[in-house]
Amino acid sequence: MKIQDVEQKTNLSKKAIRYYEEKELINIKRNGNGYRDYTEDNIKELLCIKLYRKCGLSIEQIKEVQDHSEKLDELLYDRISEYDKKDLEIKEEKELCLDVIRAKGKYDNLFEYIEFRESEEVNSFLNKILDTPKRTLAIQLFQTLILLGPILNFFLYYNDNHPERLFWCFILSIIATMILTLSWRNFLKEYKFHKETMKEGLLHTLRILSLMVIFVVIIVGGFVGITQLQYSLYMKDSFYILAQSKFSIFFVLIAIASTMVFALSQYSLHFDFDEYSEYISIANWLKKHILIYFSVCLFAVYFILTSVTAISNDKIEYHSLIRPFGIIYSYQDIESIECGFYKNSLFYLHDKGDFYYKLNMKDGKTISLEEIQTTSQFEDDTYSEIEYFDSQVMKYNIKKISSDQYSQYNTLDKVFVKRFLSIINNK
Repeated sequence: MKIQDVEQKTNLSKKAIRYYEEKELINIKRNGNGYRDYTEDNIKELLCIKLYRKCGLSIEQIKEVQDHSEKLDELLYDRISEYDKKDLEIKEEKELCLDVIRAKGKYDNLFEYIEFRESEEVNSFLNKILDTPKRTLAIQLFQTLILLGPILNFFLYYNDNHPERLFWCFILSIIATMILTLSWRNFLKEYKFHKETMKEGLLHTLRILSLMVIFVVIIVGGFVGITQLQYSLYMKDSFYILAQSKFSIFFVLIAIASTMVFALSQYSLHFDFDEYSEYISIANWLKKHILIYFSVCLFAVYFILTSVTAISNDKIEYHSLIRPFGIIYSYQDIESIECGFYKNSLFYLHDKGDFYYKLNMKDGKTISLEEIQTTSQFEDDTYSEIEYFDSQVMKYNIKKISSDQYSQYNTLDKVFVKRFLSIINNK
């Protein structure tokens, strides 16, 4: 193909084509007579060069793209950032022209504004804002799911008889609604400068939601599996209560959270997703200390497996971290019983008004029966296993320290609150 044909197909001048050849952006073969013979691949290369030049890339940058194609997105994102800055400067110049017209020769305030605007601190701050990556659609939707929590919580408490809870839920839902509205307004306003196309954003969203679903399944499946293993290890035919430690669950959650961070970092590397790039350093640390990480995971599983109390009609088996095979108590080994409703909330371990039931043993140990797993004997009647146990243990005239104070803050159905009160009053 002759250069005249190339000019016609690419709409580039002969001078431009020679220039790109001189800069080694295209490689032209010669025929037997020594004349240049352009191919369809050369046409495609020239069209790409023309496109990149329209985007504002320099000759050196185009060479870099030809050598390393993965650099293209990064270079184009930088150009978008530069265009954003230029748009801001043009907008400021227009506003300044209007301000000069309005000032009618009185420019003192404008002189101060220009001095302020040209200060190093302001320019540094604006550059940081403009260089900040915009939110992706995936992150925006994920943030929306989180902010919908307080709003949905308000509707759940709407029919509740506790106005003090409803008030704070209402305040939180109003704040969440405001943040959500502003967040979507800013996102839609800035989306035209976004790094990803709508299709890519939806793909990222689907992938991340799939990851979340997988982790939810893993978490639920993990706890169900551990509970079933506890049943097989500790629950004999005569046992009807299996109580777990709430505190031990935190170790499992830490292990799961660290695994999730590692997965997000690998996702960021594989799909070039900048929003999760900050997790890469954490993932690298986990890789370097893989033995420590697996040790923590194994310790978490061991801790939750052994933090169990099993109760039958005549004995109490207390298992712990340092006593995995358990200590066997009889009902006569109980010094006193404490039960009632919590006065204050404590960092997700319990809320104000939650019911508690604790056994103070004669050897100084305290056994809590709050996190009860359903057994076949009481599977259709929640908390009745504690009511039954309380009726049996009180036959031994054990001291009970109980109070119905703060019962009004309990958020469970009235049938359960009534059951708690019957336990408290059973002395």
